[in-house]
Amino acid sequence: IGYGYVGPTEMRLILIGLNTALALGSGLGFKLVGLTMTPLDIVGLAIVGAMALMLGGRSVMNLRALAKMEPAASRRG
Repeated sequence: IGYGYVGPTEMRLILIGLNTALALGSGLGFKLVGLTMTPLDIVGLAIVGAMALMLGGRSVMNLRALAKMEPAASRRG
C-alpha cells in the first residue's frame, strides 16, 4: 500500500469511514451481478486487485534487474 499515492493512513481513514457508515446502518448494500455487496466488499476487491498488480510489477522489475546482473548464457555453443 505504501508504494502508491495512497498510504496506510489514508487507507485506514477510508476503512474507518466505511465501517462507521455501516455501523450506523446507512444501508449501503447494493446488488451487483446477482450478489448483494457493500462498499467494503468493493474496497476489499480493489485492494486485492491493486496488490496483485503491484506484485506482478515488482516481479517483472526484479527479474529485469537480475537479468542485467547475470545474463543468460548463449545457446550457440
